[in-house]
Amino acid sequence: EKLDNSVPVAVTGYGVICSVANSVDELSNALRRGTCGIRSLMRPFDPPVAGALLNDFDFEKQLSLNQDLFGKILTERSRKVARRASFPVQAALLCAMEAWCQAGFQENPPPADRVSLVIGGQNLTLRQNFDLSEKFRQTPEYLSPRHAVQFLDTDHVGSLSAALHI
Repeated sequence: EKLDNSVPVAVTGYGVICSVANSVDELSNALRRGTCGIRSLMRPFDPPVAGALLNDFDFEKQLSLNQDLFGKILTERSRKVARRASFPVQAALLCAMEAWCQAGFQENPPPADRVSLVIGGQNLTLRQNFDLSEKFRQTPEYLSPRHAVQFLDTDHVGSLSAALHI
C-alpha cells in the first residue's frame, strides 16, 4: 500500500531529558557551548565503556521547577503516575509534558482520539534490567514485582497516556 505523502505532519512540541540538559532550552544552550555528555564509565573488573548517564536527574525537582509551565492539574496527575513509575518512565513523562505544554495542550487539550503517542526502542529499560540483575545476584529472593510490567515499552505508553489523559 502506498503512503499518501500529501498529508502534512506537524510537530507541535518536543521535550528533552539527556546527560547535558533537562529541557529543550538547556539542550540548546549546551549545544551552543559544545558540551558533551559522554563520559568514561569505569567499573572495577569491567572493560572500559563510554556512556551518557542522567546522573543529576530528579523527577520531583524538575516537576517543581516547571510547575508554572505544566500547570497544577498536569503536575498533580504526573506526580501520581510517577510515584509507581520506573526511572525511564519518569524521564519520558517529563519529556512528554514539556512537548505537551509547548503545543499549548495544558490549557486547550485536543480530543484524545486526535493524539498519537509513539514509544520506540528496545533500549529504554536496559539499565533497569542490569541494576535488577545485580540486585538479584546479591539477594536472589528479591525481585521487584513491578519489573514484570515496567520493563516493557507498553509501560511507557500506559503511564504517559494516564498522565496526559490520551
